[in-house]
Amino acid sequence: MCGSPAGSSRISTNSSWPTQQPTSHNPRPGSCASSTTHTPPSHPPLAETIPAHRGRPSHLPCDSGGCWNQQRKTSVTQSKKPSHTRTTRKANGEGSIYKYRGRYRWQLREQLGGQTKTVSSGIEDTKTAARLALARAIADRDRGLLLVSTEEVNVGEWLNRWLRLRKPHIQATTYDQYDHRLRAYVPEQLKEMPLNKVKRAHILELELSLCDRISASTRKKVMEHLSAAFQEAVHQELLVRNPADRIKVTPTQQEKERPKRRKALSDVEMQRFLEAAEGDALYPLFYLLFSLGLRCGEALGLRWEDVDFANCEIRIRQANKLLKNKPVLGVPKTAASVRDIPASSDLLEILQAHRQRQDAQKADFGTAWVHRELVFTTGIGSLLDRHNVMRKIHRICAETGIERFGTHSGRHTVITNLLRAGHLPEVVMRVAGHTRTVTTMGYRTVMPEEIRAAQFSLRSHLALADAAD
Repeated sequence: MCGSPAGSSRISTNSSWPTQQPTSHNPRPGSCASSTTHTPPSHPPLAETIPAHRGRPSHLPCDSGGCWNQQRKTSVTQSKKPSHTRTTRKANGEGSIYKYRGRYRWQLREQLGGQTKTVSSGIEDTKTAARLALARAIADRDRGLLLVSTEEVNVGEWLNRWLRLRKPHIQATTYDQYDHRLRAYVPEQLKEMPLNKVKRAHILELELSLCDRISASTRKKVMEHLSAAFQEAVHQELLVRNPADRIKVTPTQQEKERPKRRKALSDVEMQRFLEAAEGDALYPLFYLLFSLGLRCGEALGLRWEDVDFANCEIRIRQANKLLKNKPVLGVPKTAASVRDIPASSDLLEILQAHRQRQDAQKADFGTAWVHRELVFTTGIGSLLDRHNVMRKIHRICAETGIERFGTHSGRHTVITNLLRAGHLPEVVMRVAGHTRTVTTMGYRTVMPEEIRAAQFSLRSHLALADAAD
């Protein structure tokens, strides 16, 4: 059995690794070159002086030099950890952080041109610094400050990025409408085109293809979304010009020839409708719409605490909106929509009677009644869908022979009557919850009786002129 050379030094128990002094015969590593018998050293055996996890493996026959040392180096090399280990994994679009050569590397990757590519990355000394750098990169990406090659981005990916930029600045229901229009009316063929390959002719062709599918007003909104998205690409220096800039959307000849209903109701039409709806559960809602000119969502979001019977006032603080085609409660349309409106005594009487009937229904349903605070609900206390309100209006119109109208016609009717009564446009603007008087004046409908009253007699006019002379 091979022993230690006579000149070898004692192995210390404090040493991390076994050491060996070189010998004159310089044995070949991995073999016992000398067959000389040596007296065992006086120090304790190797297994007693080195911890168990660092000692010589039991299957090795020698405890000296090359045999054991070579085997140990091989095992240590095989057990070493990789140079970098991933420590944090996040969802798509949130980036990643992992350890890299004693430091921390962060990366932000996105789907570009059908492939996942790194748009920003860096290395920091600490994990906290890496997190901060990644957060700044995500913020820059959301603000559109991370520039990428237009060859790597197609139209569909850019529209998704533009929607993400707009999302913090618009309401959830508005974002849902943007997303729906771009998904439903922008074809896949256009979405797959590289961003810098889109020409004005492509946008004009899209507008033409939509003429048979949707109305001019909806086509106009789609073009506005595309123009805003391409304009953002121009601002970020990804495009030289906006291919959708100033695309003029006009009604088709068929739309022009289609008869249009007058938006405001005449006094006769309004009276016939309310008389037919008087026994309906939604009669108080209809009376409110034709009394205050509220948006349908504002009326459906009204709470009993917002109805001030003592001061004859109604406060608008929330609205019933559609999110993914389901009614939800949210904030009003604009800051000007949050307002206090004077209420007439006849309207308050109808609301008071409606409250008594609703309290009786709540007592019958008990805890099953969902929204106990709302003025207008379904028969079980859940949120009313404006589509169901519209269906009820159309049914009553069909029964009475009145030309069909929508929930917004009440708003047009009230604004028209207030302006005809001589109220100032800026006052009516505040009642309607508009931010500009020009918007309010756009709701003014010229009624047939007003046109008839504008009869002009040239003879009478000349006679008055002669009398003045």
